[in-house]
Amino acid sequence: MLSHQSVNGSIFGKKEKEMGHTTRGLFDEHFRLEKISKQNDPLEKLRAHIDFEFYRKPLEDYFKKDIVKGENKGGRPPYDYVCP
Repeated sequence: MLSHQSVNGSIFGKKEKEMGHTTRGLFDEHFRLEKISKQNDPLEKLRAHIDFEFYRKPLEDYFKKDIVKGENKGGRPPYDYVCP
C-alpha cells in the first residue's frame, strides 16, 4: 500500500511544487525572520527610529471611510494597516 508521500518524499506532486505550494513547519517563520535580521534588515533600522503606530488611526480612518456601519459583506478580515 502506498503512503501519502510520493517517491521523492514530498506529499506534493510536481505541479504543486511548481506553483509554490509547500507545507510550512512550526518555526519556519521564525527562521525566515532570523535570516533576514542577519542580513541587516532595513525595516528593523526604520522601526528603531519611526513609531509606525502613530499612523494607525489616520490609516484606519482613511481606508474605512467607504464602509457603511452595520454593513457586513463577509469575506476575510482586512490586513493590518500598520504591519509590525
